[in-house]
Parts: sequence; structure tokens; C-alpha cells
Amino acid sequence: SYLRSVYGEKFGPEECIKRVGGSGKRDTLCYATQVNQDALTRALSEPLDAAFVIGGKNCVQAESEPVFQFLKEQRAFQIDCVAGQLPDHSLGLEFIGRNQFDRLGVFKYSREDGSRAARMPNQISFKIKNERYRRAMSLQQKIACAQAREKVGQRLKLLVDQPHIARTEADAPDVDACVILSEPSPVGEFVWRTITGSRGYDLLA
Repeated sequence: SYLRSVYGEKFGPEECIKRVGGSGKRDTLCYATQVNQDALTRALSEPLDAAFVIGGKNCVQAESEPVFQFLKEQRAFQIDCVAGQLPDHSLGLEFIGRNQFDRLGVFKYSREDGSRAARMPNQISFKIKNERYRRAMSLQQKIACAQAREKVGQRLKLLVDQPHIARTEADAPDVDACVILSEPSPVGEFVWRTITGSRGYDLLA
């Protein structure tokens, strides 16, 4: 309560709610953990293909077990590890290849100053994180491009964002793949188009 009052006086009540025990969380949560869990809550507002939780009860990532419990009713998979040791990255790549996800996002861990995780020993180097990110996204790119080619010949309902740019009902603007239109269409309207080809992640119609 003392931290809440000090923070509120300096930054205002709204910012205090966001950072100190916000969203109904206990005040014991550090800011970085709360941000992660709030982001997870927002992500679950959309259909979830699968979730990976790296670390278990005996892992240095102490917050991983509560997150897994939060997700256990979803399609969640926990990759456990021994304290001080790194999990086998190849297991995640094997899982991605086996399940052929329609959409997959990969995020590299970054330290949050002042958080417990930032002070933990044996931090993974930027080189290893970048290499793991590259391998995972390269694999997913092959999967996504193959899935795009499979849509050729299908007639899809599209939302037009620009005269020659549209997206399917399942795609988000500026994040997911788009559909490149051969003929201009009215912006903001739904149109039906037959997919004629693909270009990487994107479709042609």
C-alpha cells in the first residue's frame, strides 16, 4: 500500500493502477510479470492454437508455473528444465514442424530493469537468442508459404484496407499476411475474390 501511495503521488492514480497491482493482480507481482500476464490475457481474447511455457517448478523462471496453470485449459505445453540449464531448443522446432501452425509469433526475451528475471544468472546471450529466433521463424516461414500456395483456387471473403490491398477475416492489419488485388476495390468494404497465386506469405487475387 505504501508503494501504491508513493507511486500514485508521483505518476497519478491511473498509472498507479497499471503498474502496481493492476488488473486485479496481487501487489506482489513485479511490473514485468504483470505486463506479461496482462498481455497473455489480451491474447486469449482470440482463438488460441497453442501456447508454449518455457520452464517448470524447478526452473530459474519461477513465474512459468503460474502461467502454465493459467493456460492449462487451453492447448498449452510446458517445456521443463533443470535449474541453471537451458531447455532443448530442438523440441520446440520439432513441435512447430509437426503441428504446422497457421500463425506463429516468436519473441526474444529482453531484460526489464529492476525485475527479478533481469538479475538471474546464466542469461542467454543475444547471439543464441537471435539464432534461435532465426531458426524458428525460418521454419514457420516455410510452413506459412506452403499454406498460402494451398489457398490458390479458393474463393475468399476479404476486407479491403487499400485499393489494391486486402486481408482475410482472420488476419490483422500490419501484422498478418495480406492479399494483393489485381483490380482496385472500395476501401473498408468486404469483397469476394478467387486466389490466383501467392508471393511469400501474401496471397494474390
